[in-house]
Amino acid sequence: MKVNKLISFLFSAILLIFCFNIPVLAEESWSSETDMTTGRCYHGAAEVNGKIYTIGGYDGSSAGLYTVEEYNPSTDSWSSKTNLPTRRFGVGVASVNNKIYAIGGYNSSVGYLKKVEEYDPSTNSWTSKADMPTARCYVGVAVVNGKIYAIGGSTSSSYLRTVEEYNPSTNSWTSKANIPVERCYAGVAVVNDKIYVAGGYNGEYLDTVYEYNPSTNTWTSKTDMPTTRGYLGAAVVNNKIYAIGGTSDTSSSYLDMVEEYDPSTDTWSTKADMTTGRFGLTTTTANNRIYAIGGYNSSGNYLGTVEEYIP
Repeated sequence: MKVNKLISFLFSAILLIFCFNIPVLAEESWSSETDMTTGRCYHGAAEVNGKIYTIGGYDGSSAGLYTVEEYNPSTDSWSSKTNLPTRRFGVGVASVNNKIYAIGGYNSSVGYLKKVEEYDPSTNSWTSKADMPTARCYVGVAVVNGKIYAIGGSTSSSYLRTVEEYNPSTNSWTSKANIPVERCYAGVAVVNDKIYVAGGYNGEYLDTVYEYNPSTNTWTSKTDMPTTRGYLGAAVVNNKIYAIGGTSDTSSSYLDMVEEYDPSTDTWSTKADMTTGRFGLTTTTANNRIYAIGGYNSSGNYLGTVEEYIP
């Protein structure tokens, strides 16, 4: 009798789904979008007014790229914009008040850069700003309360712990407390006005995670990322941080894995893999969707590949 009641209940539930079109939650997954025009790695990206801008990078040319492309998620299309004045890769990119800032990087003609340039999408134009005090590439950047924080990075002789704050309203830089462990190309993201730095590289690949509180200028150690890796992307949706792709060995490992960090519980969980394993990619968020853009893969290709993820 109990079995018959269970069968009857299940049958009724199925009828409700079909008859009343009750939505069924789909498994999280990645979808392929239109490729970026210029394949590249070690580039930066930022979102302004629902559009994504990819800036600079590397495509096998030691000088680096000055190419800028705009992606419109609503039409799944790319368009070219005014070139970055200074060619570079390993550049930090962030947006404040609808302006985009390209910070540091590397150019074979100049070397490690202090250069800061501001892009205004509304006028499609670039303006030079005050140099960052410390020249470096593969620098992590994050925005809290209208200020940009440049974290870590590398030079020809060292991996850096350096943290510097840029205030666009005064066009000035201020030194802040160093991150406890030096690193470049870490995953950097912001939740509730705190900055999280995950993984990276400093001669070895890292899994350590640190939280920076700008209001107290202090760093706190957090639960390690499950997968040791650097050259990864990081993005935030609904106050969760997603660590995406990267490498744990640049000679053989091109990761497709995605891990989610919840700052409220200081815990990590595994999420759906990207379709394309890669490192040196950039990630950003638009309309609560994550976009993984470009990178370098196991076939030796500089990628224009774009994948979209809806957590």
